Amino acid sequence: MISFSQYDKATGAFTSQIYTGRRQPNETDTHGWMGGIFNHLRERVDISTGAVVPMDIIAAASDPQRPRRRLLAQINELERKQARRVREVLAASDPALQAIDEEISALRATLNGTPGLTDG
Repeated sequence: MISFSQYDKATGAFTSQIYTGRRQPNETDTHGWMGGIFNHLRERVDISTGAVVPMDIIAAASDPQRPRRRLLAQINELERKQARRVREVLAASDPALQAIDEEISALRATLNGTPGLTDG
C-alpha cells in the first residue's frame, strides 16, 4: 500500500486529503496527487519543479486576504453557535441571541468597513 497527498495544481498547496492504496488516484483539472504523506500546513509542491518544498511563511504572513479570512472564520463560528434560522426568528426576544447577533454585526462592520476586507 502506498500513501498519496492531494495538492492544488494552481498553488501547490497540499489539501488535508490523504489516499492510501495500491496505485495513485486519478487527478482532476484542479488537484493532483504526490506520493507520500505531507504536512499541508508546512509544505507545498513547487509547481515549476514538482518538488516538495517548505511553505513560504513570509508570503503567508503578508497575504492581504488573511485578515478577511480570519474575520469570516469568526463570523462562521458565531453563526454556527446560534443557528441562523433560529437567530432570525428569535433574536428580538432572546438576550443571548441578541448578544451573538450584535457580535456578528460588529465583525461584519469591521469586515465591510476596512478596505480590502469586504464580505463576499
